[in-house]
Amino acid sequence: MAAPLADPVPGPSPSDSLPASPVAVESLPLDDIVLDGGTQVRAAIDDEVVSSYVELIRDGYSFPPVVVYTDRTGRYMSDGFHRHHAYRLAGRTRIDAEVRSGTLKDALWYALGANRGRACR
Repeated sequence: MAAPLADPVPGPSPSDSLPASPVAVESLPLDDIVLDGGTQVRAAIDDEVVSSYVELIRDGYSFPPVVVYTDRTGRYMSDGFHRHHAYRLAGRTRIDAEVRSGTLKDALWYALGANRGRACR
């Protein structure tokens, strides 16, 4: 019998720490969102996806808000890295974000779940 897979983030399970709904949707400065906190669970940013998003943004398409977790130390990107990069390349300085109260660990838990088969990046 195979050993169970180790929990990727030790500690409470996501259901123990994640809020049921977003705190608020806010327009945040792109520069205020931490991208290098370890919550990018994909192997890499897909430049082709980003380029296609840039075109859509320039054509007026509105993407769903990214998801950001915030505590006293930062605002951590949890879902929406490709959209964030596209907004920057499209010359935007702000992005709509679901701002949730939580830690870096909460942001990682959400990111792990958000990247299981979702179309938006």
